[in-house]
Amino acid sequence: MPHANGLQLLKDLRTGQAGVPRGLPFALLTGFAERPLVRLAVQLDADAFLAKPVDSAALVRHVEQLLHHGPRQETELHEAEHHAAIDVDTPVGHIVLEQDESSPSSAEMGEAGDSQSETGPLSSTARIQDPPAGPSVVRPSFENEVFEGREISLSDVPPGLRLAWDLHYIAGWRLLRAGERLSERTVNRLRSMSEIDEIPESIWIVSEDLSAD
Repeated sequence: MPHANGLQLLKDLRTGQAGVPRGLPFALLTGFAERPLVRLAVQLDADAFLAKPVDSAALVRHVEQLLHHGPRQETELHEAEHHAAIDVDTPVGHIVLEQDESSPSSAEMGEAGDSQSETGPLSSTARIQDPPAGPSVVRPSFENEVFEGREISLSDVPPGLRLAWDLHYIAGWRLLRAGERLSERTVNRLRSMSEIDEIPESIWIVSEDLSAD
């Protein structure tokens, strides 16, 4: 695209500058060196992620899923002001994520629950900083309640279940909090993120939900 890249296009879309509905589905094609861009694309409410060179079967599968769900409602997106504040022009190597403990969780913003929107913003925030030294150590964080959980492959996770442990990017930053319920749209997005090695291929689900299912 002349004078633009995928993130700039996505930002224009989500801020209402593209002349089409803000919730239009968006899939991001990314190479290995561009993986930090995925974390910004999550903040810009991208719907799916595919690795270059793209596999034709994966492309067809993701496009079919996006067409099935259609555009997102305004309540399923971050506010346009949130998207407008995201820097998409910083060099790739300096983009990392850090959890903002003052920001509301995606559950509070409509990520889960049958009485709320089908899916909502994920709960990390992006900022520019130097990456942490040494390997990241990820521990489950039970902020309000301790959940008994069972590890299950993302490919086998049906929608409607709750996370038993916090879900983190491979790099270590939190993506979703324990207790959040996964919609079909969110499960599909997580699967696409696991396919490009941004998150683990399995997650911890509340055992009680699996028993009920």
